[in-house]
Amino acid sequence: MPDAHPLADDESAYYHLDGDLVVPTVRTQSSWDPATQQGPPVCGLLGWAVTQVPSLVEMQLVRLTTDLWRTVPRRPLRIETAVRREGRRIQVVDIGLFDGEVEVAHGAAL
Repeated sequence: MPDAHPLADDESAYYHLDGDLVVPTVRTQSSWDPATQQGPPVCGLLGWAVTQVPSLVEMQLVRLTTDLWRTVPRRPLRIETAVRREGRRIQVVDIGLFDGEVEVAHGAAL
């Protein structure tokens, strides 16, 4: 994920983009297991991903529902988005976070 602020350095980022993958940094590390991510950065990543989806007109995110289906590993992951409803007033988007072919987290945005 690109840094939210142009002055942010590598130690302050939660994610970095590497082609089609998002690479988590140590800042996402769970306190229970260093090989997994804690929930808030994952939910933030899903929220960022929905803002990257093109729309017919400028949209504002008003609702984001997230589900953590499995433990989210702290390794490169892939994001998939699908526009479920496209319109000039409302757009509904599904966001999936994948570890290989396994969806580990999901979001639905309005």
